[in-house]
Amino acid sequence: MTITYRTPGAWGPGKGANLTAAEVDGNFHGLATRLVAVETNPAQPAQIEAITSSGSALTITMDNGDIYGPLAVPAAALRFMGTWVSGTAYMKNDVVRYGNDVYYISADHTSGAEFLLTQTIGGIVVYQLMFDGDAAARSSVGPVFDNETHSGISYAYDPVNGDVTSTVDFAVGRAAYFEAVRDFLLAGSHTGVSFLYDFNTQAVSATVEITQYSDELAQDAVAAALSAGTHAGISFSYNDTANSLSAAVSQIAFTGLSDVPTSYGGQAGKLVTVNPDGTGLEFTSANALVAVAAVPRFMGALVNLAASTAAQNHAAGIAIPFGAEQYDTDGFHDIVTNPARMTIPAGLGIKKVKVSATVRVSAITAGSDNFLAIRKNGAEAYLGSPALHHENSAATSTTISVSSGAIPVAAGDYFECWFSTSDTSTGLEADRTSFGIEVVEVEGGINIANVQNDAAAARTLGLADINAHLVFSSASAVTVTVPLNASVAFPIGSTIDLEQTGSGVVSVAGEAGVTVNKPAGRTAATLGQYAVVRLRKVALNTWTLFGELA
Repeated sequence: MTITYRTPGAWGPGKGANLTAAEVDGNFHGLATRLVAVETNPAQPAQIEAITSSGSALTITMDNGDIYGPLAVPAAALRFMGTWVSGTAYMKNDVVRYGNDVYYISADHTSGAEFLLTQTIGGIVVYQLMFDGDAAARSSVGPVFDNETHSGISYAYDPVNGDVTSTVDFAVGRAAYFEAVRDFLLAGSHTGVSFLYDFNTQAVSATVEITQYSDELAQDAVAAALSAGTHAGISFSYNDTANSLSAAVSQIAFTGLSDVPTSYGGQAGKLVTVNPDGTGLEFTSANALVAVAAVPRFMGALVNLAASTAAQNHAAGIAIPFGAEQYDTDGFHDIVTNPARMTIPAGLGIKKVKVSATVRVSAITAGSDNFLAIRKNGAEAYLGSPALHHENSAATSTTISVSSGAIPVAAGDYFECWFSTSDTSTGLEADRTSFGIEVVEVEGGINIANVQNDAAAARTLGLADINAHLVFSSASAVTVTVPLNASVAFPIGSTIDLEQTGSGVVSVAGEAGVTVNKPAGRTAATLGQYAVVRLRKVALNTWTLFGELA
């Protein structure tokens, strides 16, 4: 298409006179034709051609030749704590070694006197097996034993329980071979090992006899030779004090696995995993991304009477004050101020709880009318309220229990264990009079991120954003503000993802007194459209920002 210009310029000499109406219309017609062509056949966006990885970084190549990366992949915050030690404060995501095995710790706790695989906290198994060292070694030992190249000794490996057994079975061999082996064993020339053959059962047994050596120098020489461990699967131990030797099959002594280096230089502090095909081991940096199942943090309290009470008149009812605590994770209870209450703390985003109570009454009169309820904010009438009327059938002690389903709550709500009885002289027993609360839902969920779309150009984060994926579609620049802990008390460890889907860059800023840390050389803003960054609270007023930063 040709455009007619009046004046000279970069487009050419120009007409040098006013354009005619037809020439003006021709110019507009040509431009309109091109716009229609662009609208009808828009340019297609570049597509991903290849994604490559190197260590903990990814590089993305587009089909138009553009290259993005290398991009750092976030890493799980695992800590390798070495060998398990009793009386040690361990945290969730710690990794410890016990024996030949490696365990992932799924809950904060202080280790006891013994390592217990059955230990649980809030129903969660504390020690999760990551790597079974003995099983990995046996996976290589088993095939070695199964090939039966052991001069008259047949080894069997059971992959189910990991046991290795050995037997001498001459019946399957030729008579000449059987006799040759028998004569060899009876000769007893076996440097520190004495063999005995039983003709009746056709069985061979072996013992270590150091006493056949006449002097201490010979004994020491044998001990040194045996301790060298060059005995293909048999480990020898020499006791100098008792002047005796013992022998055992040592599975972990076999190191001929395909991926295990002869030297472990450079592997310090790394995690060990078994190859998917079971042929060997792999060493993984503790900073590499390792998929670990998310485990909700338990929140709740369990309290009880500090001591049994003397006989009292509870006919008018009493909110039982509890002076002892079995546990209280987040300040639900106070043994001094309002000890009868379980109060929902502020700043944790608690939405639903379950409550339960048990009262043990001593020496109550037969036929007494007893009542137990859990009051909310001083009232018994609310949705989900648990209560029980109970008539005692005999003149003896009695136990009454109530529990609730999930009850909606807000910060500042409180619950009380309310008890009354027609018997005017009763006592409460401390060992089974208790009051409990358990959180079952918090703002934003715990494991599953909720997606929130926001077209605004500004947003201040709130508790509802915990574990959320915020999608910003604004065409203008967006500012996300992180509030002070005094304004919004996010729990430490809270994470929030921010995605730029519009053309407006998403920037992150903290209120006065809030620190937002980021990698050196990067700005606190998204790299471009569809870039995702993550905020994580690491201290009271300190957050870390990472991801696809500009």
